[in-house]
Amino acid sequence: MDKLQELTLQELLEKEGIKQREIAELLNLHESTVSLKISGKREMSLEEAGVIAEKLKTTSDQIRYALNFAKCKEKY
Repeated sequence: MDKLQELTLQELLEKEGIKQREIAELLNLHESTVSLKISGKREMSLEEAGVIAEKLKTTSDQIRYALNFAKCKEKY
């Protein structure tokens, strides 16, 4: 497996030019809910992480890592 990138989920989305609005449509959620999930302030399900991983052409492990990385960055 490739080394996990030390990026937040928001940074991964920006890198790929994907808007939160697109993710909200994919997950059938309100944009504000998606924003909370992407920032790590609300729990993301494995299914949701899988959908985002597929859109980003990465693994759900990378998505979970990115969410945890965002939480760690927030503390400092």
